[in-house]
Amino acid sequence: MMTTIDIDPNVLAFHEEIVIFDGLTSSPITAEQAERMQQGGLTGANMTASWVDADFQTAAQAIAKVRRDIKMQNDKVLVATTVAEIVAAKQAGRTAIVIGFQNGKPVEDEIDFLDVLFHMGLRIMQLTYNEKNYIGDGCTELRDGGLSRFGVDLIHRMAEIGVVVDLSHCSEQTCLDAINASSVPVIISHANPSALIPNPRNKSDKTLEALAERGGVVGACAWSPLLARDPHHRPTLEDLLDSIDYLVALLGIDHVGIGTDMGEGTYVKAIWDALYLHNGEHSQVTRMLGNWWQFETRFPEEVSSVVNLPHITAGLVRRGYNEQQIKQLWGLNFLRVFEQVWGA
Repeated sequence: MMTTIDIDPNVLAFHEEIVIFDGLTSSPITAEQAERMQQGGLTGANMTASWVDADFQTAAQAIAKVRRDIKMQNDKVLVATTVAEIVAAKQAGRTAIVIGFQNGKPVEDEIDFLDVLFHMGLRIMQLTYNEKNYIGDGCTELRDGGLSRFGVDLIHRMAEIGVVVDLSHCSEQTCLDAINASSVPVIISHANPSALIPNPRNKSDKTLEALAERGGVVGACAWSPLLARDPHHRPTLEDLLDSIDYLVALLGIDHVGIGTDMGEGTYVKAIWDALYLHNGEHSQVTRMLGNWWQFETRFPEEVSSVVNLPHITAGLVRRGYNEQQIKQLWGLNFLRVFEQVWGA
């Protein structure tokens, strides 16, 4: 059951008028989900198009399916490959979907595969998921070897053709190596500060500061395991706002966004449990959590759906952020990086 918070009509009107870009979502584009995106005032989102362990063929097929699904809902959603198209979607009352991957594994060991995926619409790609691949090490590997030589070459090609580097699931050394290797700013689409919330998936101040120094942006994440400072209690909207406050204080307002990670409708419970319950495949990021952690509690109650995005805006107003700062947090900072990488 979703919690609804009473919002000042002026705040709600402000939320509806500004560009709201979610740094990470992995929802399918069904008619129901497209409608929820509209209800939440979502202008655009980096949407995970393929499963995290997909190879090149599987990922290419997944992009083709996403594009077909979007075409079936084209009165509400569209594929965007430029910032201008994201802004135009806002003006047209539609939601812009930026095609992204949560793993660089589909490139396999062939950099030319990246070009093919780019021509299919790929514009944001995480280098790794939680584990090692040809590119570098993920955040749950036992040893942190950082970026590979192939990874350095891949980052150079990503900058050359216009694919944003995303470091959300990378190990610390892979993050630092990638930041240094890239000629353009990179992003962490969805993570929180590990100094505030210790978790293998969150990022150290060292990594966050290096990212900001090179012009990058980090998206504060609403996924419960990355917000749970007390592992015995489900986090709340206030925990997300605390994470945003911490990041802004550390990095400055120009380097912080919001990436909810709301995979709403993506996973059936059985698949989710196999991945992220206490004995799941990726339980390194969840096994410290108490019995409250279940499929149904994977987000704070107050922001458990994309329709709740106005609750975040209302919270930012309560925390004292002004209108320009909220615009930056909700999209303008991410869009600045996209414009630098993709071109005008």
